[in-house]
Formats: sequence, C-alpha cells, structure tokens
Amino acid sequence: MKLKIYAAGPDVFRGDAKLYFDNLKRLGEKYGFIILCPFDTNVIEDTKPNQARQIAKNNFELIDECDIIVANLRSFRGVGVDDGTCIEIGYGYNGGKIICGYCEDDSLYKEKAEHYFMNMTNGLFYKKEFPDVEDFDLSFNLMIHNAIMFSGGVIKHSFEEVLQELNKELKF
Repeated sequence: MKLKIYAAGPDVFRGDAKLYFDNLKRLGEKYGFIILCPFDTNVIEDTKPNQARQIAKNNFELIDECDIIVANLRSFRGVGVDDGTCIEIGYGYNGGKIICGYCEDDSLYKEKAEHYFMNMTNGLFYKKEFPDVEDFDLSFNLMIHNAIMFSGGVIKHSFEEVLQELNKELKF
C-alpha cells in the first residue's frame, strides 16, 4: 500500500501551479508515494466566501486522508512560512501526521527577519514596535520547526530530498 503525502505550501499561487503539482505527483510515483494536492478536489462556482469555505474543507479532508504532510517552508510575502501552510502543518500535527518540510534557504530565522526589516518601507516601525526577533539558531519559527521534529519528520532543501529520505527511512 502506497503512503499518501499532502503537498502543502504557497505553490497554489504560482503562475505554473498545475504543472508544478503535476511534477510533484510524478516525483511521488518515482519514490513510491501518492501525492495529494489542493487541486485534487473541485470547488463549486459560487460566491468567494463559499469558495473559500469549500477550499478549506477540501484541504482539511485531504490532510485527513494523507499519512504525511510535506510542506514548502519558503518565506512567503514576509519573513515566515505561508499562513495557510502553517494551519495545514498544525492541523496535521494535531492529527498525528508525520510532517516534513523543505526550503532552499536555510539561513537563520533571525537573519531572514533582519533582512526583511531592512528592506521594508515601514520596517523601522515594526522594528520599533516589536524589537525582539526570535533567535534559537533555527531556520524557521520554533513552533514550525519543532512540530516537524516532534512528528518524526525532516527538513530538507527540496521536495525530492524529502521523498528520498522518507523512502530510505520507511524502507521502500
């Protein structure tokens, strides 16, 4: 029986999102996994609030169906991980899923935050109001990092590296 992996991350916003997820599905097949992604379910043409509810419901159902979550942890529209991806990680963690992550940028969270503040037009305001930056020598927020570690997951540089590690650890 092939394990199912839910592909979490901001990749639904990519210009080539369908192609991107098709490539993840092919990689999954290569390593013996079934990849589930947000585009696997249909959304009813309706009002935007109803569409949003349907998308959230569908994504939670896909997470319930999966064995493992592999999340794209790249900084998205700010310093940290995409908000929706954080919810998916937390929901999966609470559901007892193995959570893994990947990101090419393994610089420390504090360095990412400092860089972000320096390049924001209103960064000095945020720095003044919230001067403390999380500094635990981790690449991601401590809750994201530790949810992954506590679940038995790994953090690698790419989706494929995560699949390789899972394949090796799960002895396929």
